[in-house]
Amino acid sequence: MQLSAILLAALASSSLAITPIAIGYQYRVSTINYNIAYVEGKDPCKEDVAISLLGKERCNRPFRLAGATYELKNCGKSNWQILRNGKFAGDCKAIKDKKVHCGGSTHDVIKTAICA
Repeated sequence: MQLSAILLAALASSSLAITPIAIGYQYRVSTINYNIAYVEGKDPCKEDVAISLLGKERCNRPFRLAGATYELKNCGKSNWQILRNGKFAGDCKAIKDKKVHCGGSTHDVIKTAICA
């Protein structure tokens, strides 16, 4: 009986875990660039969504991704977070910039953080 309760609790908590969300920006030569987000592991060249214009605040701006509404909070602070559908979903950590070449696409992507 206790094992069943433990398994149920583990399943319930794992279903609340957030899929890692990558944060970064698009780089386009001689055009408008955006702060973007995408599901980590997906193709950022095809599946990124704009959060805001590059150089503008990316916190406190809801964006839709993978069927949910996300929002970054406390950007640039030690307690930088991501909300999913208005509830805390994870902490964000800056990473060394990682450029993803999109080939014949209209832009490249530079990943700067991971939220999970």
